[in-house]
Amino acid sequence: MLDNVKSALLGSSMLRRMFAASRWIFGPAAVVFLVVAGVRARGAFHSVSLHTQLIPLVITVLLWASLNLLVPVFTWIVLRETGARISYGAILRIHVGRLPARYLPGGIWQTVSRMMDLHRFGVDRSQLSALVMLENLVPLSVALTMGGGCMLIAGNFKLLALAAMLGGLVLLTCLPFLLRHRLLLQKRGFALRIYSIATLITIAFWIVAATAFSCYWYSFPAAHADVSRLHVYGAYLLAWSAGFLSVFSPQGIGVFESVISLILKGALPFGEVAVLAAGFRAAMLAADFIAYGTFLINRHGRRVLRLHQH
Repeated sequence: MLDNVKSALLGSSMLRRMFAASRWIFGPAAVVFLVVAGVRARGAFHSVSLHTQLIPLVITVLLWASLNLLVPVFTWIVLRETGARISYGAILRIHVGRLPARYLPGGIWQTVSRMMDLHRFGVDRSQLSALVMLENLVPLSVALTMGGGCMLIAGNFKLLALAAMLGGLVLLTCLPFLLRHRLLLQKRGFALRIYSIATLITIAFWIVAATAFSCYWYSFPAAHADVSRLHVYGAYLLAWSAGFLSVFSPQGIGVFESVISLILKGALPFGEVAVLAAGFRAAMLAADFIAYGTFLINRHGRRVLRLHQH
C-alpha cells in the first residue's frame, strides 16, 4: 500500500529524509536478521519442514491469489462514490498488471504505478487522494479490530487485544469525518452506505487473508501445538498491523515476523517461528506469480483474438 499517509504524518523535509533513509537501511537489515535466524535454526526448520502438509500450502496460495479479484472491488466502489467512472475490469487489469512492482525496493511502487494508471483513466487528484486514504486506513482499522477481537475471544494477550480493538474501532469511526474533509473541494460527503460496503469488503478480505495464513501455519504440525485457530488469526492480523505502522520498515519486513513470533511462540523458539512466518511471503509471491501469469496469458489471448478478427 501507498505510504503517503505515513510520510505525511512525518511533517518536515528532514524527517521525511530520515524516514526514507531508515526504510533503505532497515529493509536489508531485516533480511539479514531473517537469514541469520534461518541459518541458526536450520536444524529445527529442516525437522519441521519434513512433516509439511502440501494440501494446506496449495490452499494458501490459491486463497491469496483469489484476493486479487476482491481488492479491485474496493477500489471500484470507492471511485464510483467519488464520481470517477471506471469499470471493474479496467481496475482489475491495472491491479494485476502492476503486481510485479510490489516487489521493487521501497514497497510503494505498485500503488504509485496504479495511481498513475488510474489518473490516465481520468481519475483526478482529489479522488485519488480519497482512495489512497481509504486503501491505507480502512484495512488498518479493520485488521486492528478483528485481530484484537480474535485474541480476546481466544483469551490471549487480553490487554494488547483490547487496546488494538478499541484503537481500530475509533479509527474506523473517525474515517468518514476525515474523508468528508478531504472531499470538501467536491462539495459532497462520502455516503455512509458506501463506506459500510467498503468496510464489509475489507472484512471479507481479512477473513480470506487470515484463513490463508492459518492454512499456511497449520501445514507445519510442529509449529501450532496447542495454538487455537482464532489465536493464529489474531496473531496474523495484529502482526500485519504492526508491520504497517512501522514507517521505517518497507512492507513491514522484520516487524511482521518479529511480532508474530512473539505471539505464536510455543513449541518452537523465536528464531524458528520468525523463519516460518517469513516463509509466508514466499507463498504470497507464488500466488501473485499465478495471478500475474494468468493476466499475461489472458492479455495475449485477447491480442491473438483481435488479430484473427482483423
